[in-house]
Amino acid sequence: MPAGGADTRLVVRGSLQRDLVRLGLLPCAVVALLLTGWLTHSRLVMLDDVFAAEGRAIARQVAAMSDLSLYAGDVAALQSVAQAALRGGQASRVEIDNGAGIHVVAGGGGAARQADALRPFTADVVLREASPTMAFAPPGLTAPGGQAIGRVLALRDTTALQRARMLSLLAGIGTGLLALSGAWLAVRHMARDIARPLRRVTETVAALQAGRFEARCAIAAHTPRRGRPLHEFATLAHDVNRMAEQLQRHKQASDERVREATAVALERMTEAEQAALSRSRFLAAASHDLRQPLHAMGLFIDGLLAGAAEAQRPALLRLQESTAFMSLLLDDLLDISRLDARVLDPEMADLPLAALFGALAAQHAAHAAAGRVRVVWRARSLAVRSDAAMLQRIIGNLVANAIRHAPAGGTVLVTARRRHGGRVRIEVRDGGVGIAPAHQQRIFEEFYQVANGERDRRQGFGLGLAICARLAALLGSRIALRSAPGCGSTFSLALPCAATVPPVP
Repeated sequence: MPAGGADTRLVVRGSLQRDLVRLGLLPCAVVALLLTGWLTHSRLVMLDDVFAAEGRAIARQVAAMSDLSLYAGDVAALQSVAQAALRGGQASRVEIDNGAGIHVVAGGGGAARQADALRPFTADVVLREASPTMAFAPPGLTAPGGQAIGRVLALRDTTALQRARMLSLLAGIGTGLLALSGAWLAVRHMARDIARPLRRVTETVAALQAGRFEARCAIAAHTPRRGRPLHEFATLAHDVNRMAEQLQRHKQASDERVREATAVALERMTEAEQAALSRSRFLAAASHDLRQPLHAMGLFIDGLLAGAAEAQRPALLRLQESTAFMSLLLDDLLDISRLDARVLDPEMADLPLAALFGALAAQHAAHAAAGRVRVVWRARSLAVRSDAAMLQRIIGNLVANAIRHAPAGGTVLVTARRRHGGRVRIEVRDGGVGIAPAHQQRIFEEFYQVANGERDRRQGFGLGLAICARLAALLGSRIALRSAPGCGSTFSLALPCAATVPPVP
């Protein structure tokens, strides 16, 4: 295993080494089978030829020894010749017959045995060349090549031949298996010698692919068993190691650049956060000083309106309206600044929703009546644990938006429901035009308004939902939205349920 590398042997062992063994073993197996089959066949043919040659020789020998005795009709001599042929053990049965009444049989063997295990060999009995001076020479047989006077039948037992054939077959099969085993071992060793360095290269490449650039491929220049050079594998390993070194150097340089860039980015981010926090704290701290001039301006305008001429009143009224809008915008900006500066800490307490909804109903009654919108409040005798002022600001802002976007004669529903996990979900539903999915995330951004491209100040400044989202985060929750074009909108807020419902004052 290379240093830092993973065990990836299945990548090579399951394919390359097996294919190498198969490719190397197949020709060896074919050659071994062909040679073993040819040698075994030659051995069996030779055994059959030797057995037949011996049988024919026995028959010829008996025929040569019994010619004169058969001619003379000497049965005893023929019996002696037949018995002599059996004593060598080469023949199991010998028969001499002249076709004229002389039939000599020596040896056993029934009909069944003859059919199963005996093979016949025959030879004609021909008188040898005889001298005319011999007293017993028959007349007319002074020349060689006389006519056959009988026939010899020699039966040989094939049991030994079958045993030899079986031994030859077993020897051939054993030799073939031994050759195949030797070829398999040799091919397996050679395939392993080839697959092992390739496996190491593959493991190293896999480790490099996984990002472990310290991995290296160690391959010796010679195999440990045969000492044959493997310069190609050594060269491949050297190239892979050189590539790994280059990748490692590039990775180290890249990591160093990333660390430097990250450090610079963190430093700049910290500076930006500190600057934003400082500005937010400055605005939060200066809220009273910023509100005081606007309040004084409003008082001056009220005083001027009392004694102003008719020609001056329109300008003063517009100045008064602008001052009021400026005061509202400044209040929202200062609220966001205080939230971003984290100078507000919620004061948690058990709040009965009936009292909270009652205060909000009185606060928004005039606005709802002006828009001819009916607001329904359902507290369901539930109580939550939260900050009273922050929660009232959140729900009040959501209710004001719902009244603004509800159609004339419509209904806004403010309800509370108990949910699993000991929480209470407060929902504000309206029957307005709804909000498209493309705008549902952006409406919680500062100064973002869906249907106020002309920036009409009477429709607000786009800071209400941003303030609500920040207040909800301080309370440990978030504002969820369900809406679709033409189906109205539902804003919801989940808060912990109070352990006990405090009495409504």
